[in-house]
Amino acid sequence: MDLVCPFSATLVKNDFACSHADHVVRRGGAEIACQSVDNHVECCAIHRQIKTNALEALGLEDDLLSLPHSVLVKIQYGGLLGLQAVMGKDAAVVGDIASLVMSVRQTYANYAELPYATINSAIADYRQPRRGRK
Repeated sequence: MDLVCPFSATLVKNDFACSHADHVVRRGGAEIACQSVDNHVECCAIHRQIKTNALEALGLEDDLLSLPHSVLVKIQYGGLLGLQAVMGKDAAVVGDIASLVMSVRQTYANYAELPYATINSAIADYRQPRRGRK
């Protein structure tokens, strides 16, 4: 059973890293599978909470037909950068997502208590690089 990473967009492009990431190639393209059940559970839980709070702050619904994929990618990147800021790290790259999530877990027993103003601000501020014209 594959444990698909909830932060896979950041890993597929090799922008961020994770010590438990395993690149898997499928017909539909590359995916990232987690090699740790415990880390996967934590990453999914924190991603779900970040996404719920971000969509609410943006006034959007989690609707498969109307929510642009770019918003979900922005939540992944900005959410992780926001978590880093919450933990006192001011870097533009996450060196190990698993370590970051476990540090957050040790600091905040309940993900609902995270300072979502900081995280949502990082999500709002995150800009995806524009594709170059050919």
